[in-house]
Amino acid sequence: MGKLGIAARLSPFPPDGEPDAASGRADAIRENLDDLRGQLTARIALLALVTAQLMLLFYNPPVSFPLDMLLFWAGLTGLCLLALALNTRRPIWARHVLAGGLTVALAVMMALFPVAWLPFVGAILIFVTAVLVSGGEVVTAVMVGGTAVWLTNQGARAYDLTGVLTVLTLALLAAWLTARQLTITLDWVWHMNQRAAELLETTRNQQARLR
Repeated sequence: MGKLGIAARLSPFPPDGEPDAASGRADAIRENLDDLRGQLTARIALLALVTAQLMLLFYNPPVSFPLDMLLFWAGLTGLCLLALALNTRRPIWARHVLAGGLTVALAVMMALFPVAWLPFVGAILIFVTAVLVSGGEVVTAVMVGGTAVWLTNQGARAYDLTGVLTVLTLALLAAWLTARQLTITLDWVWHMNQRAAELLETTRNQQARLR
């Protein structure tokens, strides 16, 4: 019976006559998800910021003054700092700026650096953007895959397109399922908290009657 009760409460269709409860549940889930996204935005921005500094430190330029690398480093550093600054006041803007900026940064890296494994980094970025922005995984997958196809067709790179597109597609599906499961989990936690509050209130009422 307990499992049936949980399954009923997790139904995506709210019971008749309870529009306020359904609205409150949606607001609570959205608030919790936004809080998780805000924390992830700050941590991903810090990680990208550290990565940008390490890239500049260990990069071995083929020329004495690598202007393209310096511009890329400045842009990535500025992006991370902007996302951190926006995250405190405009968290939604911060998430979109970071997700879009990292996707563009990866595409630029693919154009600048002849490294065969760079497109596969898109698989990790797909998971990041899936949590930061709803539907962000689709934009990232399309942009990274499209950049890989374009560079290969132009003869600038010799990517294994079959492998790249397969990995990006699998990552896209996995990220979509993960993001969906996160929302379901938050829904379940909300119901458990509501149930605990109801049981606590019932216990208090029973104790009051006994007195």
